[in-house]
Amino acid sequence: MQGLTKSNAQTKVNSVKGTKDVVLRPVKESSDVCQVRWRYKATMPKEYSDITAFAVPTIGASLILRDIPSDLDFQCHGENLQHTEGSHTWYFNRPFIKEQNVRVRWFKKK
Repeated sequence: MQGLTKSNAQTKVNSVKGTKDVVLRPVKESSDVCQVRWRYKATMPKEYSDITAFAVPTIGASLILRDIPSDLDFQCHGENLQHTEGSHTWYFNRPFIKEQNVRVRWFKKK
């Protein structure tokens, strides 16, 4: 690997800076890769937040809401988030590592 590599013995993290792309491979070379779609319905308080944490590295998470009640505001923020005002889709154009998460929040309109 070209570039400057820094290793942290305590965290066992290797940081690499250089001109070459770093390709992340599955933990096991025999690991299958698939797309997963969760669909769920839940009854929650009018002011609430939800956190979805990833158990394994994940690329390109999307949130798609079926509808948003007119008396509620919905918020979703994050790095490399793509969302068009008025759309019910939020797409994270980025990878997530194990235990990173997406948090959403909704609350009553004032």
